[in-house]
Amino acid sequence: MSNGEAENARRTIEKAAEVLGRCEEFFRHQAQMNAAAHLSGNVMYPPIYSSVQSVLKGIESFREAYPE
Repeated sequence: MSNGEAENARRTIEKAAEVLGRCEEFFRHQAQMNAAAHLSGNVMYPPIYSSVQSVLKGIESFREAYPE
């Protein structure tokens, strides 16, 4: 992979991480609002929430393994 390709890949990963971070925030707030609406102290996060977290952890692992 050339230096330009690697830089493009990093930018794409950064954009994806930003979008996924927003998705994580949305699903977290949605679950908290649903719990509050049902007067429940127990917040039930949707399965996609943990999937988004898993991908974000993978991106963080990539960043650590391949620093700029």
